[in-house]
Amino acid sequence: MTARKRSESRKKTITLAGRFTPEESAIVRNKAEACGGISPFFRHLALDAPALRHVTDRDAINHLMDALAAIKAELGKSGSNLNQLTKYANMDRVLANSIAAAVEEHDQALRTLQELRIVCMQALGFERRRKPPK
Repeated sequence: MTARKRSESRKKTITLAGRFTPEESAIVRNKAEACGGISPFFRHLALDAPALRHVTDRDAINHLMDALAAIKAELGKSGSNLNQLTKYANMDRVLANSIAAAVEEHDQALRTLQELRIVCMQALGFERRRKPPK
């Protein structure tokens, strides 16, 4: 037996309609975008329901993608440095201080990536109570 589809199990079965001028319709649709659609928008206004945020913020996503690309590049550089230092350490040509500095640089990049992950998850509505690592 298969599970029922979400649309089949919904309790919201009554449709309400209203008439708007083209200008009013455009205004309503623009404002409803921030709530994730017209139905959630009207529920929010009429029933004091929490406003849903399904609409993606393209500027925020572009900024996040740039930040993630910078972290990825930083991780790649620090990983390459660690690899080279490990090679030289195996040949007894490098000091422990160089390795410690490279490991700290790599750890910092990982911490930044973890912080970005938590911010992304919280923006999507998950892990709201979780604090970023220090």
